[in-house]
Amino acid sequence: MTLRLTDEARRSVEELIRSTYQPFESEATDRFIRYFRDQFGDSVRAVIFYGSCLSTVTRSPDSMLDFFVICDSYERFYQGARPGWSRRGPGIHVRLNRILAPNIYECTLDESEGQALRCKFCVVSERDLVHETSVMARDLYHLGRFSKRMAVVWTADQRALDGLIGCFVEAATTVAGLALGRLAEVLSDAEPFSEGDYVRAVVALSYESEARVEASDKADRLFLAQEQLYRRLYGQLILAGLRLHAGTGDRVGMAPCQEVETEPGAEAVHRLDLDAPTRGFLAQRTRRWLLRSRRRATQRWPKYIFMYDNWIDYMLEKLERTKGISLEISERDRRWPLIFGWKHFFAMRRQGLIGHRR
Repeated sequence: MTLRLTDEARRSVEELIRSTYQPFESEATDRFIRYFRDQFGDSVRAVIFYGSCLSTVTRSPDSMLDFFVICDSYERFYQGARPGWSRRGPGIHVRLNRILAPNIYECTLDESEGQALRCKFCVVSERDLVHETSVMARDLYHLGRFSKRMAVVWTADQRALDGLIGCFVEAATTVAGLALGRLAEVLSDAEPFSEGDYVRAVVALSYESEARVEASDKADRLFLAQEQLYRRLYGQLILAGLRLHAGTGDRVGMAPCQEVETEPGAEAVHRLDLDAPTRGFLAQRTRRWLLRSRRRATQRWPKYIFMYDNWIDYMLEKLERTKGISLEISERDRRWPLIFGWKHFFAMRRQGLIGHRR
């Protein structure tokens, strides 16, 4: 049983994303585009700008820019990188990217107007991105990010751009269906939900799937930063266009919810139109996704510590920025984080500083 968009709704979603997510230009992103292309050559297929710096609502003075760098293959990307880019050989980068994408790195460019430009960038291949933004994805890592507002700042050609648009559409559709499963679990049979309730459920889903150091109101601020877009994309186009399909041969499908009549000008209100077994199936499906994603998110932490040279400092900065808490780490713990750093991780988990948001 799957949730898919009607052909008409899919065309409308694609048009909205194509017109909203690009073009995007800024001096800071242009400098990093030049760095990525110079450092990794023609293996780079696209560069995507995302995260808190994309909006004044979520950006803070010390926020770091976030990018996805899409490559044609991990071998070409890492083996073709300029010498000295990493103290580790390309083989370990390739293997870890294949096992648990993406790999994440930090980059600092020379100072511009008295301030250095810093970013962290995720590396994923075109092939893995297509898989991880579909219903076949292994977890919600890429789905959660690609279902939110992003900016396509550079693509190698039209094929690369069209492929990205397809990934955005698939990610939005998949997460929208999982959000319905979350509502099916928390709402009673006849309980209505507003358009805003649904959109917030979509935006918040990825924060339920990972243990993160984030401000408690991060999902709300993400919603407010792109409220008009998300209401149009999820609350109107996708919610109206989702259809429940019992099997691959079922081309008709059933609308999973119906709109409730409201006063003129009032916010749209809907009600799930599903029998008990279907509601239970959708709720259980979302729970399975979340459990699998949380497990894989935990598996990513050792990789981050090992591959991201400044991971400890990055996490301490984020903890102070989002929680207002400053921690001191001993030189021994900083030097051998995979051996001695876990006590800090578990302490922060116990204190609720790292966790899943609901």
